[in-house]
Amino acid sequence: MVRGFVSRPDLEATYWGELKSQWVDPKTGEPPKPIAVAVVITQRYSRLALTLFTEDSQSSTIAATLDQGADGRFAVLGIYRNEPRLSAQPRSRIHYGGLRLDLAGSGTTLKGSYWTDRGSCGELELARLSSECAHDFGEAERMTGETSQ
Repeated sequence: MVRGFVSRPDLEATYWGELKSQWVDPKTGEPPKPIAVAVVITQRYSRLALTLFTEDSQSSTIAATLDQGADGRFAVLGIYRNEPRLSAQPRSRIHYGGLRLDLAGSGTTLKGSYWTDRGSCGELELARLSSECAHDFGEAERMTGETSQ
């Protein structure tokens, strides 16, 4: 797609990994366990979009870009809207946030952080799973060969 025309990496794919929230549950004093996530990146010459899926919600970028730093390394920067499933909304309301994911290793790993307008933040670590773009969490999970318990 874009790789043949410019020196930007082709990130279009489904990625699988973990989201580690730094939010602390006031009842237990502990952060939640890491959450399995799938991130689907679609990329064209002038457009980059990310969709993050968990079992309980979907986040879609409102704006995203692939930024090349002065050192030549790339990062994905974005602003997103998260929409929890209706059954999850009593404990997790719709919210907005930002993210930065650095392209790491051989270009198959994305690592970075996110923050939200509800005061939470955390880290994401993702590995390229497939060049196919999953349509939801279940489809991405099937691509891994794993299943939820």
